[in-house]
Amino acid sequence: MIRLHELKMGKRTFTSESHVRTTDVGDEIAISKLVSGQAKLAPSQPNPPFSVLKFIEERISNLVPIGPPLAGTPELTSFFESILSNGHFSPVFRGQLIEFVKAQELVAAYQKHLGLGQLSISLATEMFQKLHEARIAESEFAGTFPAIDDEERLDQGIIGHGPRFPPNSDDVRFVQQRGILGEPRRPELQDHYKVGPDWAHFKSRAGALREDLYAAIILCLQEQRILAFENLGQLTQPVNPSQFSSGPLKLHKWNYVFVFSSTVKSAIDGVYDPIVDDFNHAEELLEPELVSKIDRAISDNQPHKDSGRPLRARDNRRSAGSRHTWSAVIFTRTPFWRSN
Repeated sequence: MIRLHELKMGKRTFTSESHVRTTDVGDEIAISKLVSGQAKLAPSQPNPPFSVLKFIEERISNLVPIGPPLAGTPELTSFFESILSNGHFSPVFRGQLIEFVKAQELVAAYQKHLGLGQLSISLATEMFQKLHEARIAESEFAGTFPAIDDEERLDQGIIGHGPRFPPNSDDVRFVQQRGILGEPRRPELQDHYKVGPDWAHFKSRAGALREDLYAAIILCLQEQRILAFENLGQLTQPVNPSQFSSGPLKLHKWNYVFVFSSTVKSAIDGVYDPIVDDFNHAEELLEPELVSKIDRAISDNQPHKDSGRPLRARDNRRSAGSRHTWSAVIFTRTPFWRSN
């Protein structure tokens, strides 16, 4: 059984205790209510909610919803050649507008594919932390040790809690023990409490959720279940998956956009957006004279790199009018997706 704080009928937010009720329900019902946002874990949980933790772990490790691995496949080559045709990057593939995700939005978009609903990794971590704090409040102090989780200590039911870094220079217990002459720094000291083996192992696994999520995203980037593109001023190009051979994710530093292979696969299988197709057809009917004039004005000095055919001004305008505007891209060497 899992203890929940459920939202009362007619209330939309957990604004006060009067708006929630505490109930004990089965695992499946509890997970359903957590995913739908109808409830949160109650800090007075008598036993660790391993079923909720296992549900999240399984969703993180299941990469199928993200899409198939496209690394080295003919489908990927076809996709790249299409969206990079005519010397510019176009987000339209076979009449379908491909949805790209900004670097800052990648983690949130990834979690949506996992089917976690309202139960994001951040929310789950926050709820699990409240469970740990409730256990610590009623547990026996076990001493101050280095801030590491080893199996022997977990088996004894002992977990660390509190600052891992010195709150101030006068607190001797939390002063970092630094190595000398380049030796590795020793772990910081941390208070520990006896909460029992089950809760200790639960805390250890729950604390690794965010790392597991980032590791799964890195694996998807390596296998090209997620395709990355980098904007370098006047150049926009695919990112070689070998760049993601090791973590951590540096989303705040990357000038990247991403597309999931499930989106690419849908486009390859012939799914298209009729609205985009209608727009293109209307443009052909209404603006042939204007397009012709613009094409003649720019055709003299902008031949296509391979065929000698002029770049189409209409293609450039369509790209600029889409949700994303892409810079011209010209490759001077064999692209990585052709080198396999």
